[in-house]
This record gives sequence, structure tokens and C-alpha cells, in this order.
Amino acid sequence: MTTLRRLLAAPGLGLRVVAGAGSDAALDRAVTWVAVSELPDPTPYLEGGELVLLTGVTVRFGNQHAREYVDRLVARDVAAVGLGMGVFHEEMPPGLVLAADAAGLPLLEVDRPTPFIAVGKALADLLSAEQTERGRRRVESMRTLTSVLAGGAEPLSAVRRLASRLDGWVAVLDARGDVVLGAGRPERPDAAAGLARQLRGRGGHASAATSDETGRTVVLPLGLGDRAHGYLAVSTPPGAEPDHSLVAFAASLLTLDRERSRGTRPALRWARAALLADRVGRPVPPPPAVLLGPLAGTGRVVAVHVTEPADAAVLLDALDDEDRVVALPAAAGATGPRGTLLVTAEHDADEVLVALAAVAGLRGGVSRPTPVEAVADAARQAASLAARSRAGVLRAEEATLSLRDLVDPAAALAFADALLRPLREAGPAEEALLVEALGTWLVRNGETGTAAEALGVHRHTLRERLRRAGKLLGADLDDAAVRADLWVALGARGALPGLP
Repeated sequence: MTTLRRLLAAPGLGLRVVAGAGSDAALDRAVTWVAVSELPDPTPYLEGGELVLLTGVTVRFGNQHAREYVDRLVARDVAAVGLGMGVFHEEMPPGLVLAADAAGLPLLEVDRPTPFIAVGKALADLLSAEQTERGRRRVESMRTLTSVLAGGAEPLSAVRRLASRLDGWVAVLDARGDVVLGAGRPERPDAAAGLARQLRGRGGHASAATSDETGRTVVLPLGLGDRAHGYLAVSTPPGAEPDHSLVAFAASLLTLDRERSRGTRPALRWARAALLADRVGRPVPPPPAVLLGPLAGTGRVVAVHVTEPADAAVLLDALDDEDRVVALPAAAGATGPRGTLLVTAEHDADEVLVALAAVAGLRGGVSRPTPVEAVADAARQAASLAARSRAGVLRAEEATLSLRDLVDPAAALAFADALLRPLREAGPAEEALLVEALGTWLVRNGETGTAAEALGVHRHTLRERLRRAGKLLGADLDDAAVRADLWVALGARGALPGLP
């Protein structure tokens, strides 16, 4: 920052302070430019921070006029005013001196041999040198941050270096806006969290900032593309502006470090320890919390069993933050129908479900909140609800009581395997056709016409497939008890198609 004090110290200018500099703060004001104006009111053409130079040819400096002139400059936040001597005034007007002292506006005397343009050039040189020095320090800081993270240091080391360089507070926030790492002063976690909430859902290149009497806070997202896994917050004291280029560079570095080492170090340490424990006959240590995500700790979790789409990658890509869920591909088996099992912490469940709702054709079930120790029960409940869902997700608190909820999934699958074994023995191709025919026909209440239309076949073709299935099963499909048994068995196998 180029100050009035630095400009006064520039050699060969012949500037002298005659009034309005009763405190060091007055001379430490930033000077942004030199403006030459003989107008009685130059403020419409100023932005603030200028050194205004004039000879006083058209401006009257009687006591009243001088006060009005100075007050206008102060209201515009001008840094100082300088009067060129020997053109119209041989000595400094007393009214101008009094007004400058009263308002605390530095008043400079400019010797006649000093052209105003020389003052402007001197300031431009100072600003250029300052810009060069700022760039040098920025590059040096970038190299330091890169070296710290590339050397394997924890992100906190980089956060501390950045806070020291910016002379402020730097923090890394998680996806919810809570401070994970922080260093420096003044701390402003509430302001940072509020800005992080503003950025959620706005894309990966957005940023937000706020200023008040306690300083300025800037927040940038951390993440690749349009998905933020956290935020970088920087707060500086009043009057200080952070180096935005350096802050953006730091955000990029922290993003790359996060993507590179996201869970890798703890996972590798645990894997090595587990391998060693196995070889020396010791108990395998418990996995680190970073691998367990929402399963860590003693909180409550919610299980989501999704049957459509069954691809776990599709579901994870739809989430704003994959760290909030543990995902497991679920083949048809003891835990329920084929699909994907997701487990998330109770306080994240609503946001996870909102993110999943955007997935086309989503179908599944959601368990009640369950202690993490009973996650297996939550998984079974979600699977049972998913098997009953026809569209969207069926939540436990919204579902009506069903016989299927009273049957253990493992027992139901064992029953299904025994009941449907004759179809499997007919061969994979025929089994698939007959199971599809039975499931579609049962879902449509045994109405052959609508079931055939749903399958895209002639109703005579469907009748033949049903006749073949009944013969293989050795069962009368017109018997209500047989239909009930088939409903349970096909439901356990996830073979009851959803209604349009």
C-alpha cells in the first residue's frame, strides 16, 4: 500500500506538510492517484484516496469557503490536498490551514519548481514498485504453499502459512460449513458458515464475501467441477484486503491435496497394520473413522436400499458430498433385492435423499433412524421397503404394515429358492421369461390383458408362459394361496416390477 508518508519521502518533490497531519494515521493513508483540479468542487470526478493538487486560481479560500471546500474533500474520502505555491498564492491561505487542521485532512505545500506531473509520476513509480513487490511475495508464497503440501505435510501447515502471509484468519470448512482447520486472527466462523451456505449448489467456481466493522471475509469452494467437498475461508482486519490471487491459488492447492489424499493415508496405514497383525497372529485393528464415514462413532444412522438404478457409481455421482455415505453394491441375497445399499448419518439423511431424488427412475426404501450398532437391522428394513416400492423411495414412517415386514429376508429368500427351483432348472433363458411373466401378472392382479400389454406380448403368449410356469411348479395359479406364496417369493427376489 502506497501511503502519503512514502510519497512525501520521495526525493526531489519538495512536498511539505503544513496542516491536517496531527496524527500518524493521517500520513499513513493510502494514496491511489494524483488528481489535478481547479474546480471549486472536484468531488464528482473523484473515487476516494486521491491526492488533489491545485494552484487555487479559481477557488476562494476565505474561512467559510475553505471549510466548505475541505469538507467536500473529506466526505469524498480524499487522502490529501496540495497547493502549488507562487502561481496565485505566495503563501498558504490561513483559512485553508485552519479548515485542514479542523478536519484532519493533510494539507501539502508544493514548491513552484515542482511540476504537478512530477508528483503524479513519483506516485506511479511507487505504485508500480509496490505491485512488483506484491507479485514477488505472491509467487514466493505460492512456492511455499506448494512445497508444504507437495512435501506431504498436513493441510494445517499450509493454512498456518497462508494466515501468516495474509495477516488474518484462514480456515478450511467441511461441506456443512463447520470449521475443520483454522489459524490466525480475527476468527469469524459464523460469517464463514453463512457464506458457505450461500455457495451451496451454485457451482464450483462461485465465491462469496462480506464486510462489516470487524473486517472482511471471503469464502471459496474446494472441489473439482461443480461439486464442493468443503470451503476455504479468509478473514482480514478492517481496511485490509486479502490477496485474491493467492487465496484462489491456495484453494486450488487444497482441492488437489484433498482429492489426492482423500482417505488414502489413514487407509494405507490401517491396511499395512492389518496385514502385519494377520501375519504375526495379532487381532486386526479396527479401521480408521475416515473409512467408516457415518458409521464411525455412536450416533444414529439411516439405511437406504435403492433398487433402481442399481449402479452405486450413479448414486454417488448424484450426491454433493460422497463422504456423507457408505455405499455397498447389494446383489440379491440374504439382505434383500439387488441394488445399492447406502448408509448415512441421521443428520445427513434428508440432504442425501434430496440429492438422490434428482436421479431418474429412482426406486428404493428408507429405514428409520437406528443406532449404528444395529445398522444390519436398518439395512434389512430398507431392503424390505425397497422390495415394496413401486416408484420413488418408500420411507419407513410412511409405509403401511405389510406381511413382508414380518418375514426375515434370509428366510424369505430361502423360501423363494425352494419354491422357484423348478423354474431355475428349466434353464436361465426360460427362467427369466417365466419369472417376468409371473411377476407382471401378479402385480396386475392376475389380469392377463393388461399384463400382456405391459410385457409387449400377445395375451395368448402370456397365457402359454403362465401355463408352462404352473406346470413346472406343479401348482394351480388360480389358487389364492399359491399366488400369495409366489408374491412373497418373487418379492424376496426383487422380481415384482413397478407399476407405471
